[in-house]
Amino acid sequence: MRWTSVIVVVLFLLSLLPLASAEFGTLSTNTSIILVRGDYSSGTLVLTNNAGVSYSVVSFQRYWVESENGSTVGGFNFTMFPTVFSHWSSGSSNTVSYNLSCSPNVPPGNYTLHLRFIATTSTTGQVLILNAIVPIKVLSSPLKFLRAQTYVPGRGEYSYVFVGEKLIVYSHILNIGHKTVKVRASVKLLHSGIPYYTKENTAMIPPGDTLIKFAVPIGINYPTGSYLLVYTLSYGNQSYIFKKEFTVLTGVKLISVSIQSERVLLGSPDEAYLTILSERNVTVELLTEVFKGKEKVASEHKEVQLSPGTEVMGIQLPTNVSGNITASFKLFIGTRLVSSKSLSYSVLSPPGITALKKRVLNDTVVFRVVVSNSWSETQGVLSYRIESGGKVLYQDSLLRVLPHGNITFTFSFKIPTGQNVSYVFTLKALGHSSSVKGVLYIPSPSTPTKTTTTTTTSLQSNTSSSSTTSASSGGSGALWVGVGIAVIIAVIVVVWYYYNNLSSRKRRRKRPKRRSPLGRFKRPKPPKFHERNSLPKKK
Repeated sequence: MRWTSVIVVVLFLLSLLPLASAEFGTLSTNTSIILVRGDYSSGTLVLTNNAGVSYSVVSFQRYWVESENGSTVGGFNFTMFPTVFSHWSSGSSNTVSYNLSCSPNVPPGNYTLHLRFIATTSTTGQVLILNAIVPIKVLSSPLKFLRAQTYVPGRGEYSYVFVGEKLIVYSHILNIGHKTVKVRASVKLLHSGIPYYTKENTAMIPPGDTLIKFAVPIGINYPTGSYLLVYTLSYGNQSYIFKKEFTVLTGVKLISVSIQSERVLLGSPDEAYLTILSERNVTVELLTEVFKGKEKVASEHKEVQLSPGTEVMGIQLPTNVSGNITASFKLFIGTRLVSSKSLSYSVLSPPGITALKKRVLNDTVVFRVVVSNSWSETQGVLSYRIESGGKVLYQDSLLRVLPHGNITFTFSFKIPTGQNVSYVFTLKALGHSSSVKGVLYIPSPSTPTKTTTTTTTSLQSNTSSSSTTSASSGGSGALWVGVGIAVIIAVIVVVWYYYNNLSSRKRRRKRPKRRSPLGRFKRPKPPKFHERNSLPKKK
């Protein structure tokens, strides 16, 4: 209590001394004060005694604020604690707590806070006036907008973004004041000057650090190309604008399509190969459509999970319809078509019997079998079977060369009249078979003339694979042997009857020699088979 009373008395006496009898000194500080007009700032100041002497007592006397031009400015209120310091040695520092408030009428700018202290030296008791200078910066706004940042969720900060993704833009706002203020924030996404996305928000910013964030969706149907992101913050007359360009991509592309075989036989397997480049993890839909002309032959939807890289996919193509076929492949992300390609291939029918023409001459029928081969030249087995009354009249299997295009095979048979004769012709080639069959009826000579010959013909095609087996022709050979024996017996009977009749007659006159009937007999010719590329011309 005694020393405290002494210090108070000394400080009182020092304050009464005239300034003219004192010398001046300084206290240094490295602290500056920033505050918002109409608000206050509080903190600590570190004051350092850089003079070469020690002070026994130092007392805070008063303060004032000057502008940049040196004139005194009002509107400030400053307090500090403590205000009295004892035994302040040279080179040492003391820390004080302060509170500086500013009137709303103070213009923003740079100011200087002057602090005056009265001190006595420890050795001589000399009285000194010490000044400390503290820089002040007065702000019109309590907010500090920090730099905005962008990123794509799951991928990080990129200069491009894929359709269907989101683009995040965010920034921090520092409120150095002591009041909550209202900030308007907005974001726009422009493409060729046209806004594709716009959003505005009002945010309440309390003292301290506040995060403002927008999630900008990139629509599935947004056009690809360059976009401009504009992010704006505003408070009173203060604003912050952030702009950044982005490229919008689909991230998926169908690079090429190829096919296993451009010419394939009907019913044979064929496959298309699709090469897809993906820059992202995404699920796409693959639509495959197959057309013959304008008619849709097949359609298939398939979901495909893609990852970054190149992927080759195999797609089975339909070959159940012959002709020129076009296959279209389309990649979708959601409802958006991102890439498409197409290819063409030909489905060829196997060699087959396309027509059967008949011509009847008395008891002989000529069959013309038309075979069509849209494939390259190959071999096939052409077989026939002709029956009547449950007996096989003719039967055989022939190995034939089938060139590309149409070819006609001609068969000639003698058949019985007055009864139904059934026939069937079958072609087997390239693992496929086709056949034509029917029933033929030729009236007998005793039947009145003008009787119409009735025939029934049907075409059948079987595309299932089968092995080629040559059928025997025993029925046809046996028939010809029987016909030959009957002819020989008839000739012998005629010769015997002739000579027997000649010997019974009287020889009235010489008759000219006649050749034996055996010399005029000609054995029946076997059936002939003619191969022609077209039907014979009518005479």
